[in-house]
Amino acid sequence: MRLEHLFQAFSREMIDELKVLAAVQKGMITEETIKTFLNNHLPSKYSIGAGYVVAHDGQSTGQLDCVIFAHASCPLWYNKKYQILPSESVCAVLEIKQKLTIERVKDAIKIISGVRRLPKLDGYRPIGPDIKVSGTNPQTFGVIFAFETNVSLKQLKNELNKFNESVHYKERPSLVCILNQGILLNINRKTSEVSLIPDEDSVFASVEASSDSFLLFFLFLTTYLNQIEVIPPDLSKYIQGYMQQFKVEI
Repeated sequence: MRLEHLFQAFSREMIDELKVLAAVQKGMITEETIKTFLNNHLPSKYSIGAGYVVAHDGQSTGQLDCVIFAHASCPLWYNKKYQILPSESVCAVLEIKQKLTIERVKDAIKIISGVRRLPKLDGYRPIGPDIKVSGTNPQTFGVIFAFETNVSLKQLKNELNKFNESVHYKERPSLVCILNQGILLNINRKTSEVSLIPDEDSVFASVEASSDSFLLFFLFLTTYLNQIEVIPPDLSKYIQGYMQQFKVEI
């Protein structure tokens, strides 16, 4: 069987599974449907959460409804309803909208920018007894996901590229998916290659993928997640900031 036929079959199965999940959740594909699907199908080293992302220097985001994090290296700090996640462990964030308008997509970009601008500590990864390798933590993959939109994919692309001119490329989203319509992804203008993480030469391009939109969203997301390796956060750096409020005597 040819690869495209395999992907088409997988795409149909994914949409069918979404419909089954939606039936369990009162008949409508919602944010919870997407989160349940991802929780079932992402690589096992990842978990889905909701809450706030914090950095070692005290910066934090507002409330986020869908965060993908590396659970093996992530302490789960809780309040009553939400998790508090260190930025180093956060690998992707999804802004999920029922209906995407131009104003809502701008709001979603601002939220994703707030996550992507948080600093991440470098660190060391153990590879054997008494052996460590230094490294940097991967950038956060930002996704805007919507079930429908009131504008065409082309208009959405043009508006996003225009708005992104005022957003630093390191803070821009990686992917936009409109279910059953298409996706927007970053293409490098010099090489014409896909940029999973936006760079200074990338712009959004539109792909009218129709019913395969969800498949492409999932493939690009998992491609990035399979490529990265998270370095566990140095929690002592978080503690140091908190300790400043106390009197310490030597």
